[in-house]
Amino acid sequence: MGEGRVIFDLSSAGIVTDMRQEGGRLIVEFPDTQLAAKLQKRLDVMDFGTPVQFIDAISNKRGTKVIIQPATQDFEQLAYQSDNLFTVELKPMSREDIEENRKAWAEFDTDAANKMLDEMGNGQKGSLKFEKGSSKDDLFGDQKKE
Repeated sequence: MGEGRVIFDLSSAGIVTDMRQEGGRLIVEFPDTQLAAKLQKRLDVMDFGTPVQFIDAISNKRGTKVIIQPATQDFEQLAYQSDNLFTVELKPMSREDIEENRKAWAEFDTDAANKMLDEMGNGQKGSLKFEKGSSKDDLFGDQKKE
């Protein structure tokens, strides 16, 4: 089984998106947006060999909701936006790898990461190097400013 990628072509880069996992499904909401009636349907994508089984799209007066139904619960998700494209990726993973990632994120020092991002936003350069087995000290202990 390969990776799955759902790409939304938004009418504007400023459209707000809200994504959450609920009942084993990924829910992507676009408040105050409308979806053409011909696109409001269920897409059966199981035959594509990805972790995605169905994609349901509905729209009402409050906005648009897209429900991504995974074929398995053993996946990693990633969502990002670049200009008008909002992308949701699902990658199959073993339960052990998923648990290892959860533990790593639980130890992630968000304050140090936010400080570094603030510095980068002020014109200072910085970089992050993530390696398997890295500790917080390895990641944020020696921040070089170039």
